[in-house]
Amino acid sequence: MVKIWVDAGHGGKDPGASGYGLQEKSIVLELAHQVRRVLITEYTNIQIGMTRVDDTFVGLTERTRRANAWGADVFVSLHCNSGGGRGFESYCHTNASSNTVALQAALHSRLIAYFSGRGGIDRGMKAANFAVLRLTSMPAVLTESLFMDNEDIIKFKDMDFLIGTARAHAEGIAQYFNLTKVDAPFSYVQWNNEAAVPYPGRLIRKGSKGRDVERIQRTISVTPDGIFGLKTELAVRAYQARHGLVADGIVGPKTWNEML
Repeated sequence: MVKIWVDAGHGGKDPGASGYGLQEKSIVLELAHQVRRVLITEYTNIQIGMTRVDDTFVGLTERTRRANAWGADVFVSLHCNSGGGRGFESYCHTNASSNTVALQAALHSRLIAYFSGRGGIDRGMKAANFAVLRLTSMPAVLTESLFMDNEDIIKFKDMDFLIGTARAHAEGIAQYFNLTKVDAPFSYVQWNNEAAVPYPGRLIRKGSKGRDVERIQRTISVTPDGIFGLKTELAVRAYQARHGLVADGIVGPKTWNEML
């Protein structure tokens, strides 16, 4: 079982960089959820840990402590850049192991393949003494997807572009581990305002059980046991709030179509 830690940068009182009506913390949180969704629905024998699943602040030391304590096999930290520039770059630690460099290369190649077809610039594979790279005990890579102070960042307002960026991250991780794809992955991307998985025709709420509950739990980063309990309800409420839905903890057609 491969254990993958997905670290959404910033959060809560720390918005990260801002520009063009967007905040870094919000972009990378949605990226993290989408990376997790691609991995958990399309690949086998994996577990996903996440630093945060909503708009909360987690300090740098605590981020790495959680990943280390969980026994993660890799740590991937998601960010957007700032400070004048364009394009994508990735970082490993200055004293990175060969495994870390291999992880960086896999991620970087997949992301550049995606961005280059959409006007992106390759700023290179770099090294730095960032805390999340220094304090982790497993291969760790930090990605910087576009610049918050460049108009290119507006592309993240397009959900298809954001999902494509997340998929490139997931494919880089899968390449590094040589992960096996599931035979018939759940489809999760919403196209043409129609849910890829049809709404089951009934409200799903606390007390519900079954495969539909599992699908919801996978989307909201809850262990998919098929039982809609309090933890699932709270996670559904948080998801609804993030996506501008009525945060009642009940999955009706609007929430279902947004999720699946």
